Amino acid sequence: SELRLKRIWINNNSNQTVDKILLEHEYRHGQASRMLLSSVTSQINGTHLFEYNSHSQGIPKNDTYSTDHWGYWNGLLNPGSIKQNITGPIETDCNLYNQLGDSEVKEANELYSRNCGLKKITYPTGGYSNISYEANYAKYLIQNDCHFLPSQNIYKTGGVRVAKIENISDEISDSTIYSYGDGILMYMPRYATKLEYKYVTRINGAVDPDIDDAVDANVEAYAYTEDCNFAAMRGPHMAYGSVTATHSDHSYTIYSYLNATQPEYLDNKLYTYD
Repeated sequence: SELRLKRIWINNNSNQTVDKILLEHEYRHGQASRMLLSSVTSQINGTHLFEYNSHSQGIPKNDTYSTDHWGYWNGLLNPGSIKQNITGPIETDCNLYNQLGDSEVKEANELYSRNCGLKKITYPTGGYSNISYEANYAKYLIQNDCHFLPSQNIYKTGGVRVAKIENISDEISDSTIYSYGDGILMYMPRYATKLEYKYVTRINGAVDPDIDDAVDANVEAYAYTEDCNFAAMRGPHMAYGSVTATHSDHSYTIYSYLNATQPEYLDNKLYTYD
C-alpha cells in the first residue's frame, strides 16, 4: 500500500503544540488507483475539503499507451508502442514527427488530461471555489530541428491550464477569467535516435583493415523511446509570455514573463505555426 502523510503537529519554541493538522485521503479507481487528498483539518483554521475532476473511464493503467506526445492521458485506443504505430520508413525523428505529429493516436484531449485535477475547494466558512480548465495551445515551437509544423495555425498541446476560478459564499460571488498570450511549445519529444557506426569484417584471418581481404561494413540501428511521461523527464512543455486575469467587476491584472519570443532569447530557434 502507498505511504501517506496523515498528521502534522506544529510546536512552538517551548515545544508546546500550538496546532494539529489531520490529512484525509480518498482513492479513485479504474484500471489503476490514485490516492488524492480529500481534506485538511486544522484545530485553528478548521477544515478545507477538496474535490477533483473525474471521467467515466476512471483511472487509466500506469503504463497506458493512450497518451499524447507529452505523456498526458488522451483516452484514445492506442493499440501499442510507438513502433507499432509507425507505417512508413524510419530514418530520423523527422520521419516520426511527420507520421505521428498530426496523427489522432498522439492527439491531446483535455477532457481526459484534466482527470483528477482539483475542481473545488470548500472552506471552513462554507464558501467554496470552483476551478475550470481548458487545453494548452501553442503558436510557437522552440528548437524544431525537424521543422515539424502541425496542420493547425494554433496547436493544441498536452495538459491543461486554468480557465476560470469562481469564488462563492453567502455574502459575495465573484469570478476570475484567465486569458493567455501566444503559447510557446518548449519541445517535441524524441521518439527515436538513429545510431550509425562502422566496423571492419576480417576475412581469412586478416587483421589489418588496409589489406584487400578486409571489408568495411556500415551499420544503422534505431533506439526507440517508448511512450512515457516526457513532461516528467524534461520539465514543463509550455510557456506563456503573458496571462491576463479579468475579474467580475471588469478590472484586470496582466502578468508578463520573460520568454523566448523576446530579444534576450533570440538565439533560440523559434518557429511559428501560422
